[in-house]
Amino acid sequence: MAAVYPANINMALHPEQYPELPKLLLYARLPLQFFLAWLGLACGQLKQKN
Repeated sequence: MAAVYPANINMALHPEQYPELPKLLLYARLPLQFFLAWLGLACGQLKQKN
């Protein structure tokens, strides 16, 4: 995530470089990444407990 998040910030700050993607999608990806990272960690912890 640390390697990809700066690229997503750059995409959100420069939406004109990505005319095929809606601006809302570029901004929605930012908080979504944290949720997906948390979900992956939570699933990994559940698997270790079983």
